[in-house]
Amino acid sequence: GGLAVAYFRTGQNDPELLEQSATLMSRAMFMRPEHAATWRSKAGIALSRENFRSARSYTEKCLEVTGKDKQCLLWHAQALLGLGLLDEAGSWLSRREEALPKHSGTQILMGRVALLQGRYGAAQEALEPIRKTEPEHALAWKLLAELFYRAGDLTEARTAAEHAVALNPNFVELRLLHARLMLQVEGATREALQKLSGLTEVEGLKGELRSRVYLSASHAARANERFEEAVEYANQSLEGREGWGPGKLALAMAYAG
Repeated sequence: GGLAVAYFRTGQNDPELLEQSATLMSRAMFMRPEHAATWRSKAGIALSRENFRSARSYTEKCLEVTGKDKQCLLWHAQALLGLGLLDEAGSWLSRREEALPKHSGTQILMGRVALLQGRYGAAQEALEPIRKTEPEHALAWKLLAELFYRAGDLTEARTAAEHAVALNPNFVELRLLHARLMLQVEGATREALQKLSGLTEVEGLKGELRSRVYLSASHAARANERFEEAVEYANQSLEGREGWGPGKLALAMAYAG
């Protein structure tokens, strides 16, 4: 079990080490299922793979053993959110706030849940301290940019997004948000199209993120009256998601000019 935990901690960005950790953890669970660390580490691996259903099950088992493991309490809420159970995740966090780990990861998750629930004041209360204590926390700046955008403060939103991109220029979600904000600024549509065209060339884009990148690129192309490009980007947004409403609407708008 200890070796598996070590592999997990050192190999979170290494698929091969994660696989070794998963194998070792499976053996450890068979031998010592009463150890919370076994289930905690297994939950962490599942979350890193975005396997939220398994993460939920493992955190439940972890909490059955201890009842108050701080990391499992937090990761359980993260698993619920990943499964789309927003209200359940919010309720879980609010009822256990005092027992959660006292670090930025907790504040990030609480801010994200509050943001998705439309509780902008609570979201800002959770995220603002991170801006001061960890000014290089790119994810916190991204969430603040989304918060300001939803609250209608485009100037603050763009400033936060620019700061986040400067901190982590390889974070596609950040670059997409920044470009979308630029589309809202008069005179910046050409630069937004350039940024979004660059994003469509990023290797490994897939699923919903890929669709959203191409959708935004279609809107930017149409804003620049480049309608053939807008049609092409809209079609690309629908690849593998033929019935996706936003993509179909973007395609119709691109054809209409």
